Order: sequence, then structure tokens, then C-alpha cells
Amino acid sequence: MGVGPPAASGATRQQDGSEDDLANSQALAILDAVPRYEDCAFVFPNPKRTCPLKLDFWWTRLRRSCSMPDLRIHDLRHSFASTAIMDNLPLATIGKLLGHLLPETTAKYAHLSDDVIADAAQRISGSLAEAIGLRHGERHDDQERPSRPFSSRPLAMHPIKGSML
Repeated sequence: MGVGPPAASGATRQQDGSEDDLANSQALAILDAVPRYEDCAFVFPNPKRTCPLKLDFWWTRLRRSCSMPDLRIHDLRHSFASTAIMDNLPLATIGKLLGHLLPETTAKYAHLSDDVIADAAQRISGSLAEAIGLRHGERHDDQERPSRPFSSRPLAMHPIKGSML
């Protein structure tokens, strides 16, 4: 595991060898703070500055100090994708950020949290309640009935805001 030269200032090298300017301001600030050698293109060179520094030793120590001895670099990518999903970013956007060529690759490990699913269900039910004339959060129990009783027609036949379901 090594860290090679940057693709270009602010650019990231994709799996197919192309470059995209996807680096964010936080990442660029960190990279700008790393001391560089004029005669070396590597961000983290080995002591002789002839190749990237091998991170295996440091990565093992870091994982142990964090009590996460089994953590893999890929796990960090997975966490990135999951966080992006929970922030409601589209899969296509996340896939582009991760350098995926196919949306299926991103969808495989971008799992939704229960909170995101619950929030989506709440938003959808709120929209449906509003569409049938209920105020947001309004509930009807056995003592309080809607002023207009529901008909026996299927819901799909009820007009909602001038249209059919």
C-alpha cells in the first residue's frame, strides 16, 4: 500500500487513468500543509524519495491505536458512500466521486440507514396526507372522524388536487 504522486493540482486519478478535478477544499488544505521536496513528485515519499512511502507499518499501528485492527482502506470508502447516502446525495453523484463506472457498483455498498428510511417514509406519508386533505401530523382516532366519510371506492379512484391517483 503506497501513496503515489498527485494526478495534478486538485485533481484525482480515476480507475481508468483519467483525471477529474474532485478534490475538496479540506483535502487540498491538508495536502498543501504536507512538506514537499522539490526533486520529488510523491506526496509521501520513502526516505530515498524514489517511490511512495509504504504505509503498511503506519496503517497497522494506527488501526491498533484506534482499537480497529481489522479496518481496511476499502471500509473508509464504504463509510464515505454510506455517509453520502445519508446526506441524500444521488447514487450517480456518489459513484462519480468514488470513480465508479457503473451505478450498480455504488449501489452494492451504499447502504441506507434506518433513520434515512424512516425519514423517507415520514416525508412520503406527509405528502400523501396533505394530498388527501389532512394537515401535517393530524391523526384521526375512533372518537374523531373526518367530516366527510370515506366512500367505498378504491383509493385510486379518488381525485387528489384535481388529478387521479
